[in-house]
Amino acid sequence: MSISTKNPNVCFRLPDNDIVGDIYTLQVEDSVKNTSDPALPICCRQCGLKITEPAREISVNGSHCHNVANPEGFVYEIGCFHDAEGCAYTGIPTDEFTWFKGFRWQIAICRQCMTHLGWLFIRSSPGSFTGNTFNGLILKKLMFPDRTGQKRII
Repeated sequence: MSISTKNPNVCFRLPDNDIVGDIYTLQVEDSVKNTSDPALPICCRQCGLKITEPAREISVNGSHCHNVANPEGFVYEIGCFHDAEGCAYTGIPTDEFTWFKGFRWQIAICRQCMTHLGWLFIRSSPGSFTGNTFNGLILKKLMFPDRTGQKRII
């Protein structure tokens, strides 16, 4: 499937598919492609809003990606990001069942469509991580640019 656009900040919505591991790609017009631009957007899979950028990826506890499970047994693969401008946060910060010692968390949602995208982690005690907050975003709910300028969904 090929869709043209002149705006590199636009992402595309594809039909929802919950099969883990499927990768879909959209070709982006040549004038938009930039294989060295770390500012290409990472977008909400549901509505296409820009959430963050690859340049905002960080390592927490030695890794960018973490496989985590909540008390109900739901397993998520999350990626850590310094910030996520496309997220809004809801709920009172809590340290119950936190995946990162020394951090409280709040639910992170897409500012546009309100889809649950992950969690904001807020420092509650000193530790090795240098920032006060970071976002743990559910990778399956995001669209990523690849090195050829395509948008892909994991």
